[in-house]
Amino acid sequence: APGIVVALVPAADINGDGTLDFVAQVDFVEESRVERRFVRSGANGRWTMDASTADALRRGRHMWGDLNNDGMVDVVFGRVDAATRIIGGGMWLGWAQQTAPGKWRSWTFAGMAEPGDDVVLCADLDHDGDLDLLFTNATGSGVMWNLGRAGAVEPIAWERREIPGTLTSARATAADLDNDGDLDLLLWSAGGAAAQVWKNDRLWAWSRDPALSAFESSGPGAVVVFRRNEDGHPAIATLVDGYGGGTHQAMQLWESSQGTWTAGPRTAVTNALALWVTDLSGSGHANIVVLENDAPIGPVPTSPIPVIPAPASAALAILDAHGGLVERINGVPAGLELAVIDARGPVGVAPAVTAGGPARWMAPGSGRWPYAALSFRGRIDPSQQMRTNASGIGTRMDARIGGEWVARDALPWRGGGNSQALEPIAVGLGDATSADFVAIDWPDAVTQTELGIAAGSQTVVETQRQISSCPVIFAWNGSSYQFVTDCLGVGGIGFLAGIERSASGSLRAVYPPARPWERVAIGGADALVAQDGAYQIRLGEPMEEACYLDAARLVAWDVPAGWQVAMDERMGVNGAPPTGEACFFRAAMQPISAVVAVGGAHESDQSKAISARDGKAADFGAADPRFIGRLGKEAVLTLEFPTALDGHAGDPALLVDGWVEYPYSSTGFAMWQASAPYQALSMEARDPVTGAWRSVVAEYGYPAGMSRRAVFPVPRSALPPGCTALRLRTTMEIYVDRVELAWFEPCPQARRVTAPLLTASVVDAGFAARVPHPQRRPDYDYARRAPLWDCRKQPGLYTQFGECTPLLAAIDDAVAIFGAGEEVQLRFDAAKAPRPAPGMIRTWVLEVDGWCKDMDMLTGDGSTLGPLPFREGKSATPARDALHAQFNIRWAGGR
Repeated sequence: APGIVVALVPAADINGDGTLDFVAQVDFVEESRVERRFVRSGANGRWTMDASTADALRRGRHMWGDLNNDGMVDVVFGRVDAATRIIGGGMWLGWAQQTAPGKWRSWTFAGMAEPGDDVVLCADLDHDGDLDLLFTNATGSGVMWNLGRAGAVEPIAWERREIPGTLTSARATAADLDNDGDLDLLLWSAGGAAAQVWKNDRLWAWSRDPALSAFESSGPGAVVVFRRNEDGHPAIATLVDGYGGGTHQAMQLWESSQGTWTAGPRTAVTNALALWVTDLSGSGHANIVVLENDAPIGPVPTSPIPVIPAPASAALAILDAHGGLVERINGVPAGLELAVIDARGPVGVAPAVTAGGPARWMAPGSGRWPYAALSFRGRIDPSQQMRTNASGIGTRMDARIGGEWVARDALPWRGGGNSQALEPIAVGLGDATSADFVAIDWPDAVTQTELGIAAGSQTVVETQRQISSCPVIFAWNGSSYQFVTDCLGVGGIGFLAGIERSASGSLRAVYPPARPWERVAIGGADALVAQDGAYQIRLGEPMEEACYLDAARLVAWDVPAGWQVAMDERMGVNGAPPTGEACFFRAAMQPISAVVAVGGAHESDQSKAISARDGKAADFGAADPRFIGRLGKEAVLTLEFPTALDGHAGDPALLVDGWVEYPYSSTGFAMWQASAPYQALSMEARDPVTGAWRSVVAEYGYPAGMSRRAVFPVPRSALPPGCTALRLRTTMEIYVDRVELAWFEPCPQARRVTAPLLTASVVDAGFAARVPHPQRRPDYDYARRAPLWDCRKQPGLYTQFGECTPLLAAIDDAVAIFGAGEEVQLRFDAAKAPRPAPGMIRTWVLEVDGWCKDMDMLTGDGSTLGPLPFREGKSATPARDALHAQFNIRWAGGR
């Protein structure tokens, strides 16, 4: 006997043809058999159902997404109650990996899932670039954290952590309820007896949100969170007044404003069973859509996907975004489900009426306005080191269309809390031919803007770009402002350096103290040319970051011919801390051999690459595609020198010219989760007698940013006698451009010359163009500046535009504060620093004091400009506060 399609569940674009596919549940009543089959949507509007069941689908509710970020969609399925185990495959929840197009392999969360667990949500809840799962059972709920690495048995390692005090056997959705950029949780019981809201405190921590206590006690039986077009604030649509988990008699709206939630309109509905929030007309305005039945009914409790007995008739109550009834459509198919198949926008699908009959659907009418169907994708190109999950779940978008905003999120828009599809976002264009632009906030907090989005199906891929760094330096060389490097990377406030885990399993972020100073070599005598009696240097913020500049001094070090000067600078991790002092040398040697071994195996000769500072660095192997700033395998650079390191007078030091690809705080957390060590340069020396390698300093440090010289003193006490070889090992994405070994010694003839600060001004200068080079070598063109860029500013009081010289005149914690697209223009008195005497060689050095702070989600206090920094052991003074009150009076924030 033929089977009957009793449920048609939206899934994902399984075969990559640009249309949404479905999963059909087919009942063969006479045979007591249930099957799950794929239903393929075609571009021509025709469907094709597979002839046989798909083994990967033989369980409960489905959650679709790319779990391992390989570009192919996977599926998580919930547990099957004992009464319906006839579907097969056992009772426990599991997941199916798509190993090749149309090929599936099943997994069971080995060693993690418990028999009573069910899965109710799929999203990147810790914003580390992969999809996590919310589970629930008879004792509570929690998160199955995706650790971003292979497990011992399965292709993904998971960690199961309960959230104490959560609802049992809950349904769930996720949304940013407090506008802080992360996803919070809403839980409710199927019968509407209880609800909870859990605020995301990050680092796997959650807390109850008292602002929504009234919502929690309202007894919602279905929940959808959406954002209002007019202000982008979240709202919650719910079904209430239910009958034991079946139908409901009212739609209750909850609205937010300035962090306060209040009950909004309450609209009567008739025996409501399902709830959606979508734009049915293509106008760009959201509709709250309720499926009404002719009589109160309840679901069959033992079905893996709740199958509702078909009523005699059904209707759609279409409300506006504020709960007002727009129209009621009678005679719709019973068991209707809404889905976004493609650019036609939302359509209605329904099970078959008779055995062997076709599934039904409600096609859009001719009066509907056009849609742009947008699919957001993160980690598609592994070489680009994206930080957003490949499925783009959690992406926030705001489209500007015809003078109005349209706010949408790539999050569940169905209220049942059952299966979760991976669908495009339908953006109604109204009578416009295209959206003027679409502003995107990716789950990794990266912003992006796409222009001129027209009707039709489109995939928007996250653009890989560096969104934060340290202030960059430009120096006037007589013809242009030449890019030098960046500064104050050592002064990063709130950078996540590690994670500590307590015995109870709770996590604590480790934020090391920032070093609020740096001494930056600008270049030789010709690097600066006086103009109008002043040497001019500009410190700009071309990215999403704030700088707190305390003081700036321009000095020159003049040494006799044959001598050189290097500043004792690096990002110090272990060993003797950097001093910033000038170090002098006249004897140095370069390695006669430089070999890089990657992963303990492959070796390559990099002698030529490190012989000159030419922007062509040694090859340390491929970067880890999962993490910005990390190598795929440990790299070991072995340096052979022509003579013994201890065979010359003076203090030996290794001089490393290069640059580093900095990770973000959230990247560091992701690396910790994945047990992927992030190790700074470690220095080892070879014993010439035994051939054994001896540690000199483990995790010594690295060049603190863009192209620069890092100095690594080599303690004589750690050197084996007669040592002629050093090696450096690291898992950081460090680019070593040149290496030499120098012996530091006093230079009595060295002279320090100071060019006093004349004026300092904060200017809205725009964003210097970043010039791409191989090996991620950074470069900027100051002459090509854009007035706007995709980035945000921490909200707070910045320094007013114009002169602010008193703020930078002394090291006193009175800071000039400037943000993205702004700069401090510094003018130094050229008359006080005349050209060097004959026979003397000059090196310019910019001495800067201050801090910087980015807006990464896990950077300490990264979302706000405050609290303002102090040097260690210092506090506010009346003089500092008076300067801030005089100059720091410009409010800025947001995009």
